[in-house]
Amino acid sequence: MLDEFFRRRISDPIHGNIGLSDLESEIVSSRAFQRLHNVRQLGLAHLVFPGAAYSRFAHSVGACYNASSILESLQRNSDIQIEKSRIIALRLAALVHDIGHYPFSHATEHLVVDYYKRKDLLLQVRPAEAFVERGAGDLPSPIGDLTPLGVSDPPAFGHEDVGRLIVSSDSELAEIFLRHGLDAALVSELLGKAMPEPLLPIISSDLDCDRLDYLNRTAHFSGTPYGSVDIRFLVDQSTIDCEGKFCFENKAVRAADHLLVSRYYDHLQVPFHKTVAALEWSLTESITALMDRGIVDFSSRAIRASIANGIWRTFDDFSIIERFKELAISLGSSDPILSAHLEAVLNRKAAKLLAAWEDFAPLLNDDAYTLTIDAAERATKDAATKFGLDSRRFRVWRNTKRISSVTSGDKLEDLDDGQLVEAIFIKNSLTNRAELLVSHRESLLYHLSDKRYTGVRIYYLPDANDSPDLRDKLRKEVIGAVKARATS
Repeated sequence: MLDEFFRRRISDPIHGNIGLSDLESEIVSSRAFQRLHNVRQLGLAHLVFPGAAYSRFAHSVGACYNASSILESLQRNSDIQIEKSRIIALRLAALVHDIGHYPFSHATEHLVVDYYKRKDLLLQVRPAEAFVERGAGDLPSPIGDLTPLGVSDPPAFGHEDVGRLIVSSDSELAEIFLRHGLDAALVSELLGKAMPEPLLPIISSDLDCDRLDYLNRTAHFSGTPYGSVDIRFLVDQSTIDCEGKFCFENKAVRAADHLLVSRYYDHLQVPFHKTVAALEWSLTESITALMDRGIVDFSSRAIRASIANGIWRTFDDFSIIERFKELAISLGSSDPILSAHLEAVLNRKAAKLLAAWEDFAPLLNDDAYTLTIDAAERATKDAATKFGLDSRRFRVWRNTKRISSVTSGDKLEDLDDGQLVEAIFIKNSLTNRAELLVSHRESLLYHLSDKRYTGVRIYYLPDANDSPDLRDKLRKEVIGAVKARATS
């Protein structure tokens, strides 16, 4: 890679020395990017896996390194020469791909999108408040004048849309782009997948610079081996087929197969870990309480304003934790359930798992999964009534996880644009054309891509006044009730 991409170096435990250009170094030093030091990649997983506290900052720099390495391999393994301007744009897109993540990352994002969709804030947006209540001590004041709400804005943004807004609207980044003669719209369009770029799968696909970083990084810092994959071999096998499609050499079939299976088990072991999932429930309940009380506002209108006036740069995990602490003090004994959720997040007093039902089943076989969810919902209501408990102390967790975004039964011509970008392609050494990885019969993916994990769990948030044997009684009650309904 050109020497200009090694003007600065960052030492990284996963990739070694990572080179940055002058432009990239300035972006990394900007306040919008430095904020990512205080946004953890894995939410509250560090409360279960103490080493898993790495940041979106470290991950983003690692993703940039992977994108650069893939671009080098593409040119080495094929006849193409990638223009310098494309290399700059793709490296930047990889570097800033997570710049728009909310505090606590995906848990908050999913909650926020659902919360504001339910409130239908697209047409009736209440005045945006500060990220804290008015007059709350020395904390920041209200965000002030609002920028116009775009007619096409949803009630709340996903993190990719927030990232595009930051790239195009943050004043400090705008000065950096202007100084280096770069059009910020180009990077923004790459992030939004809004431009025809054959190499976009390097940034977003089932095997992209993002996944190639976080799997090994999570394995390293969490101490769980499931995400350990041969990154260097996969990167070295990056190439282009005869039609210009990004793909991997045929010898990478097993390594790509291994990565997707590893990602599946990494997901089950870390984000789906029973205590991590319990803590995430308490986290979302606590953030919901902040939104209900007007302490924070994640609506698209408020986010636009916070980016425009710079307050977004201070909106991170720790700012939310401070709000939690203040809310916990102000509640006193007025809301014991919310207090218990706040205690779970602040002091790792997680809800307890009562029962779980897991399966690995065909995609089209939803009956058992749906019946189990319905039975679990009914069992928790009945148990709450029988034992005189508040039903809000129970949680029916449900989730699914596929190994691949496409199946071996999918035909290439039937895939939509999103699936085509996400899918992994392997170059046929005879025809020089890219084929879907899932079409290779020797791969595990061929046989497993039409199946998925399904999980249903029942959690209970303990009360200080619970009897010592209550949890055992609840466990027997809900397991028996779900079993009875499943066999009836």
